[in-house]
Formats: sequence, structure tokens, C-alpha cells
Amino acid sequence: MTSDHDTITLKDAASHFGYTVSTLRAEADRGRLTIYKIGKQYRVKPKDVQALDRCWFAKKNAKPVGSGIYVIGFHVYVKIGWSADLPARLRGLQSALPVGLTIYATFQCDKTNEGILLRRFREYKTRGEWFRNEGRIAEWVKRGCPL
Repeated sequence: MTSDHDTITLKDAASHFGYTVSTLRAEADRGRLTIYKIGKQYRVKPKDVQALDRCWFAKKNAKPVGSGIYVIGFHVYVKIGWSADLPARLRGLQSALPVGLTIYATFQCDKTNEGILLRRFREYKTRGEWFRNEGRIAEWVKRGCPL
């Protein structure tokens, strides 16, 4: 059993680490995070929440900060998108998927470059900003996603 002094509330964890409480609960449902009920409060260990970040950003790229374009994927899919808050966006995407995401690249740039990339690979588009990872887009990802 864990003691009160080595855990923090879900609300505090969400605020401190940039998650939402619902994301932390979803991660617990997927078995990626342990939530403890102590009294009437639901709590987590900070080191467990930090482990989520290490899992999601384990790719060679440094943990992204600020705004920019991201190139991520899983199985045979690639997503190209832009966000004003890259870390929060990537955490949100990961929490919505039942499999781990791979971060192929992040770029600190403005939103116009996203449109250029989306048009460049439109023949592989499946839905929204998701593409089949094949052909030219697969080669681009293998080369490190050069702009």
C-alpha cells in the first residue's frame, strides 16, 4: 500500500504534468498508470506520471516544446499536424489510441508548412490528417522527415 506522502491527487498531477484528469483516468483504464484511492481522494505517484512522458517521447527526438508540426504514426498510419502546444497535443493523441505512437519528427515552425506537407502527400490521405505509410510518404519518414 502506498502512503499519502509519496502520492499526489489526480487534479494536482494533471495540472503539474500538463494532462487532464480524464486522460490520467484513461491511462489507468489501459493499465499504463496506477491510481490509488486513499480516503475519498484518487491519487497517483509522480514517478508513474513521469513514466508516461518517457514512454510517449522515447523516440530519438527531444521532448518537443512550444508550437510546431508533428509527424507521428502507428502500424501503417502516419499523421501530420500542427499544434500551438506540441507536448499537450501529443499526449492527447496518445491517450486516444490503444497502441503506442512513434514520433517521427517535430518541427518548430508556423502553420503554413503543415498545409504544404498535407498537399504534398494527399494521394496517401485516409481521413483528416492521417495517411497510409507507403510510397513517397514512407520514404520521407525513413529519411527523417526533411522539410
